[in-house]
Amino acid sequence: MSYNPKSYRKFLAGSVSAAMAATTFGAVAPVDVETADAAEAFPDVSNDYWASESIQRLADNSIIGGFEDGTYGPGLEIKRGQVAAMLVAAFDLEVDENASAPFEDLTDESYFTPYAAAVKEAGLIKGREDNTVFAAGMDLSRQQMATILVRAFDLEHRDDVDAVVNDLDEANASHKENIEILAQYGITNTGDGNFRPKETVTRAQFAVFLDRALDLEQDIANVSSVQAVDSTTVEVSLDSQVENVQADDFAFDPELAVEEAEVIAPADSEASEDAEGSVVRLTTEEQTGNQEYALSYKGEATDESITGIAPELAVENAAAVTPTSVEVTFNQEVEEFDRNDVVLEADNGEREFVSDVTLAEDGQSATLDLYNQLSDETSYDVTVETGEESVTGSFDYIVGDIAEIEVSDQAIKAGEETDIEYKVFTTTGLDVTETEDVTFHSTGDISADGSVKLADGESIFATIEAGDVESDRFKITGNDSEATELVDYTVGAASWDDDEFESDQQIALGQTGELNVLFHDQYGEQVSNDTTFETLTPGVLIVDKQNGTLTPRSEGTADVRVTNGDVSEIITIDVVAEPELNGIVLDNEKAEDGSLSINPNVNESTTLDVQLQDQHGDDFSQEEELTVEVDGESIEADSEVTTNADGSAAITLNTVAEEFGTSTVTVSNEDGSISESIDVNVVEAGEVEDYELSGLTDLDLNGENNEDTQATTTLELFPVDENGVEVDGAVEAEWTVENEDGEEVDTYTGTAAELGVGGDLDLEGESEGTYTVKAEIGSLEVVNTTFELVDTTEETEYVASQTQDEVELTYDEEVNEVLQDAFEVTEEGSSKAVDIDGFDYDSDNVSVVDNDGSVDEDGTATLYVDTITVDDDNEVDVDFSIDVNVDQTIANVSDQEELSAALEDGSVKTINLDGETEFDAFAVTRDDVTINGNGADIAVGDIQGYGTAAGIAVDASGVVINDVTISGDGSGNGIIGSGEDVEFTVNNADVSDVTTGIYANAAQESDAALTAENNTFTNVEAGIGGTENATIDVTNNTFKDAGEGIGLGGGVTVTGADDDEFATYLEDENTFEDVDTEVKNYR
Repeated sequence: MSYNPKSYRKFLAGSVSAAMAATTFGAVAPVDVETADAAEAFPDVSNDYWASESIQRLADNSIIGGFEDGTYGPGLEIKRGQVAAMLVAAFDLEVDENASAPFEDLTDESYFTPYAAAVKEAGLIKGREDNTVFAAGMDLSRQQMATILVRAFDLEHRDDVDAVVNDLDEANASHKENIEILAQYGITNTGDGNFRPKETVTRAQFAVFLDRALDLEQDIANVSSVQAVDSTTVEVSLDSQVENVQADDFAFDPELAVEEAEVIAPADSEASEDAEGSVVRLTTEEQTGNQEYALSYKGEATDESITGIAPELAVENAAAVTPTSVEVTFNQEVEEFDRNDVVLEADNGEREFVSDVTLAEDGQSATLDLYNQLSDETSYDVTVETGEESVTGSFDYIVGDIAEIEVSDQAIKAGEETDIEYKVFTTTGLDVTETEDVTFHSTGDISADGSVKLADGESIFATIEAGDVESDRFKITGNDSEATELVDYTVGAASWDDDEFESDQQIALGQTGELNVLFHDQYGEQVSNDTTFETLTPGVLIVDKQNGTLTPRSEGTADVRVTNGDVSEIITIDVVAEPELNGIVLDNEKAEDGSLSINPNVNESTTLDVQLQDQHGDDFSQEEELTVEVDGESIEADSEVTTNADGSAAITLNTVAEEFGTSTVTVSNEDGSISESIDVNVVEAGEVEDYELSGLTDLDLNGENNEDTQATTTLELFPVDENGVEVDGAVEAEWTVENEDGEEVDTYTGTAAELGVGGDLDLEGESEGTYTVKAEIGSLEVVNTTFELVDTTEETEYVASQTQDEVELTYDEEVNEVLQDAFEVTEEGSSKAVDIDGFDYDSDNVSVVDNDGSVDEDGTATLYVDTITVDDDNEVDVDFSIDVNVDQTIANVSDQEELSAALEDGSVKTINLDGETEFDAFAVTRDDVTINGNGADIAVGDIQGYGTAAGIAVDASGVVINDVTISGDGSGNGIIGSGEDVEFTVNNADVSDVTTGIYANAAQESDAALTAENNTFTNVEAGIGGTENATIDVTNNTFKDAGEGIGLGGGVTVTGADDDEFATYLEDENTFEDVDTEVKNYR
């Protein structure tokens, strides 16, 4: 047999023969001798010899024998070859008499070759000199013997025993642990604590080593079997009798806590009645169903394991959490269930209806939300159907008195109306926060419903009073919102508020998309601040820094850094192969598990929907010619179909008269490389045995506005055979609906009856409750069943908050338009803002802003807002005030038409351009006008009345142009000032690819003045130019890749410089990079 340490440990105690022992302990050659009856038979072993007891015991058990002369030779040393032969016989190792020599110092003909090969393969003895030399005639050292015994008996290190071996450091590293293990088990035990690892082993010493090892084996009961009896009981069968056991003698992997252990008689066992040894009953923690647990006994792994048994499903606890919610806890994970699977009934028979079920992530508890409040001092039974099991729990509902108000210091978002967070509990532990009226006492303003708005850094103190209980004082502090956490990201449109939304983090080659990122602030709300993007893997994907537009370049994974405020994270986007046709999906609303059944008595045909898919599992949009093959006689279909542009198609399947059974429909692409099949079973109905009601479900009076419920349903009655197969279409019946009191609500006669408000069976004016549906065919009642009618209608509550204390009203703006930016209205419980349609307010300065929204003059008016209209005429009562600063000299423009109007209107003094808009070239001909570009692009073009192309032409004084971007095609001017006494200032402009960036061109016999600061000129012939009679003030500008930086004609005056030093001054006050001539003097 092959070597297995665990099995040999039992085997060794009684299977070593005398002949084997004689061979091992005697001379090298085998010797046939009589086995001694006892140690006293050995003349060289006296009864008082230190090893006499072990030698006698081994001889009594026919394990050892003497030499031909009858002696034992206790002081003789054991040779390695003798030990090999002994181990082969002791462990019944397979011996190949024709084995090849496993070591260099043996030949195929050597006596010990078969034994050396056997022990080497079993791993009991290793060779010397890197396992190349066996040394059969060499003595065996004590440390080598330690390793051989540990391997043979499969002894393991014990953490619970400290062994003392004083000279352990003298042993070779490979033997140290094995010597220590022998000491832990008491197999070696010298008086002075020294093992003497390098001394040779004598026959007497070996007899003692072996005797102690065998004695250890006889003391250890082995596990013969183990079985789980129930979810908390395991029975372990041992091969011998034991008296005492401890729970910590047993362990399982994976961990399963053993709480108790007791020895029982096999007759009392449920799983081990025929056990030969003791049976130990273990009490464990609850097992996981179908989980395999491996058993260890006394720190040693066994070959035995159990399969866990799941406990029977039960309700561990049910309790009201609030007056309108109940939490049910189960003893194990349950399948998902919905409100229709729950019955909550009071002890007086009245039923409370569940509006929603929220199952915990671990599946072991669920919260039941109710439509109405529970009744005080009432007992309830709650029954839940989950999967195929039904369980019931009960609880007593007692409200109790107000006992505690939980509240703590809290930070709120600055400038936003925020509800104070607190909890009110009763003496029974019930959370009555939503139903109990409270009063707020504060050093600041808190609304009656508990909302507060604070500025950044502002703090107030407050307490809350409910009944006779008042909370501890707490502090509320306003803090500005800032990003604190990256929550999610997706390629394409994001619907972060939709629970069903799943982010997509890949893009295919050939596609474009936008990266959307969700950040939360310290309040757990979405942060709307700007996010910037950084491309980190440009070889795979390019991302636009500002708007997140993605441009894939090659397949792979791309890193992108996203930053919002102080939060910066690296995310990954997978770029996958360009989509290609990879699959076909076949579907029908009645298909199940890849097959479809058709009853020709009901429908002679049906439609099979087809959708192409790509290799990424997405719909593949392409027109594709498909072939349709039918294998079978019961179905017919067109042999070809072409998909629409979106990759979809529809195939009509027609049943064949008098043909029944299964046909396989296969749809393939043109070359047949891609195909999909569906089995279509045409069923044959038998004789009518019964009638089956179709369509009945619980209804909701608010079902049209609730996606989770139905307002109406269609009832039909079908004749069916004994197998439930419809024999024919719906039959005519007389339908009746009755209320809980048995009163008739409505009747109808027909094959299909619409049940619901406004239906054939009209529930108009009915209230929540249990209703009965009856159906008669002729005079026979064939249906009598019930359904629930509920009403989930909730009056929409809105929450309005003010986001700004004042707004600016500029040229051509409407009051309502600017007010919308200062207020936000959301539906209660939602963070998504609704559309604001209008405001009702009173003004304290009607000459500036009238109550009807008209604006007459500049100034400031305080508006006292009492109503905000939202969502098409829904009015929200508020009490806000806001300052409106009217300045119609300012115009905010976002297109060319608005710009032209503002330039012409003499009342406008400041024009703010939309930085995201590109504007055509324009002229400024009015004095004292400021143009704030905000980075807007201005195209270079012809401007009427000017002889040269330019981006902006100025023919006025007091004109200021800030922060514009002008780029041409190498000709024209960026900004030109020309005309009588023109005077203009340009700051922070970026001008490139033009002839002259800024040109001050004085008209004949007039002056021109230019101030230019912090501008950048790139790839221009001249950055700034001035003609005769011009005065220029040019500082802190940058000129790059220019023919000349500044070119001045005769009579030009440079502000800040003497006439003969202006060039040096300009060179020092500005920056020039790759400019041929920094300052050119044309005088």
